[in-house]
Amino acid sequence: MNNKFYKSRLVQIALILLIVLAFLTLYLFNQYYMSDGFRPGAAIAGIAVAGSDREETENLLNQQLDRINSMPITFIYGGSEDRTTLGALIKPLNLEMEVESAWTEDRSQGWYHILTSLISQRMVNYPLPLEYDSAATEALLSKWNAQWAVPFQDAVLEMDKSKGLIVVPGQAGMTVNKNETFKILPAELEYIPAGISGNIVMEQQYPKIDEETLRHMGEITHYTTRYNVNEINRTHNLTKATNIINGSIILPGEVFSFNQTVGRRTMETGYKDAMVIVNGKFEPGLGGGICQVSSTIYNACLLAGLEIVERHNHNLTVAYVPLGQDATVSYGLQDFKFKNNTTSPVYVRAVASGGYLTVNIYGDTNFKQKIEISNIIDQSTPFQTVTLIDNNLQPGETKLDHNGQNGFVVRSFRIFYDQNGEKVKSESLGRSVYTALNKTILSGSPAEEEPAPTNPDQTNPPDEGDVEEPTSAEEDTTIPVPSEKPEPEIINEQETVGNGNSHI
Repeated sequence: MNNKFYKSRLVQIALILLIVLAFLTLYLFNQYYMSDGFRPGAAIAGIAVAGSDREETENLLNQQLDRINSMPITFIYGGSEDRTTLGALIKPLNLEMEVESAWTEDRSQGWYHILTSLISQRMVNYPLPLEYDSAATEALLSKWNAQWAVPFQDAVLEMDKSKGLIVVPGQAGMTVNKNETFKILPAELEYIPAGISGNIVMEQQYPKIDEETLRHMGEITHYTTRYNVNEINRTHNLTKATNIINGSIILPGEVFSFNQTVGRRTMETGYKDAMVIVNGKFEPGLGGGICQVSSTIYNACLLAGLEIVERHNHNLTVAYVPLGQDATVSYGLQDFKFKNNTTSPVYVRAVASGGYLTVNIYGDTNFKQKIEISNIIDQSTPFQTVTLIDNNLQPGETKLDHNGQNGFVVRSFRIFYDQNGEKVKSESLGRSVYTALNKTILSGSPAEEEPAPTNPDQTNPPDEGDVEEPTSAEEDTTIPVPSEKPEPEIINEQETVGNGNSHI
């Protein structure tokens, strides 16, 4: 009897427990599983969001946004401090996306985690990811380097009058270590701290070219062109560009760009007017003479066996290099580029003095080769002489505007020889087309013809077949033309500057 009673009691208790468990399960299911709110213990960046739906959670985070953005960050170097805020360094937070991501992860938790979090009141924290603005961090690096960095100095080659080519040792520098300095910046916020501080870490920066690299270097080749020192402005431009290029070092595999090295040719950068051709006329323009520098480097590179990446010929022939061997440049439009295709650095020495512009190419002398340049003229177009009316001249007066130049079509080749003088290979350098420039003479407007006076002895005009003898004034119809003067070199580097004029 007692056994039956106890069994009945146990069954009743079990049923009650099952009913309670069922109700509890149903409650938890509706409260936490079917609900749109975050599960028990959920938090984002340390901000409790349990029970809040996504919209409510986003509002909670928005209330803390000012606190996040205004979080102070201090960088320290020596006795100096540079203060900023987290908001100044990060990109704007997309709270809607971050809440959605945290909510999705929160919904993936199983019953076990929900119950343990509920019973133990354990926090499940979802960090807030941060994305830093590279422009802001680079601006800090630039500011710090300007204040405290010491640039390294590459070893360079110099010409000594008595010793010849010498090596000047390089010097190590100091720069900000970006990764170590910004290590204090969190990739994500697990909580919102009162502030962050850390040291600006400096590191040594060693020269890319050391003296040992240059010690075995020698001249591979050189090339010289002549210029007229009496053309003051052109000489100024030419010398300025030459001085900028002098000392350039091109590492193996690197490409040298004339435009990037020399920069824009403007009045603000120190260039002057020199004679150029614009629309078939000689006019002053900024940067005249620059193309002689690029052409001289081009020829030196050809003889050094360096790879030509970009080269353009002038529209008109020039006097300082042979046909097919010029290289025009125009900032933003046409560049001259060559690549160091050797396994050692290449050093460029450029000097303009006394009417001679010389470019020396130094490198590993093992790469020195015997090279010749050959040009073939496929077509020649003679210039024409044209006369234009100039109302500023007196009737019958003439003036030479500019001389003419023939046009040409030229093919150029680079020929390589071995040590025995035997031809190894021939490389096509392309086709250069030069247009003809007509010789132009300016002439005053022709004088209006006065009506012939009436001959009282002759009342009728001459009959057909009659011939009138010309007067003495009509016999001499030759118009004297001033003797032709040598014209300036025609350079074809044109660029539009602030005032809209073209320059070479």
